[in-house]
Amino acid sequence: MQTSSFVTPDKRKTTRYTDALQQTFRNMNMKTPEAYYAQAREMFFTAHPDFQSALDELTESDARAANLSLRQLREWHAERIYAAFLRQKNLDGMIFSIQLAEPDKAVAAEAIETYLKSHAESLGMSWEEFCIKNEL
Repeated sequence: MQTSSFVTPDKRKTTRYTDALQQTFRNMNMKTPEAYYAQAREMFFTAHPDFQSALDELTESDARAANLSLRQLREWHAERIYAAFLRQKNLDGMIFSIQLAEPDKAVAAEAIETYLKSHAESLGMSWEEFCIKNEL
């Protein structure tokens, strides 16, 4: 799925938005977008052992130089690698991750719609306005 030019929420609303989004997904007995993202990132590294190998080569010395623990440094680099892949492919990270990590297409479609509706709500837009603005 191609990335649309979504409007970014005000930073003050981000925490409230994230909390509301997680609650919405819990109420629907779905994984959160963050859980899908983490699962998809894990799948990405399983499919690309060369990237995983590069992460495994990081040392305690590398971590100390970055003033991080080894786990934090590997996590930081893993996020950068996955984010770079998503940018290169011009993909929305959450939507792609839901599509990749959710095998049930109906559940994936519902999760994506819920994610986008929550995004619209956080922007103070109706679902219809959001769809028009983002050409959905």
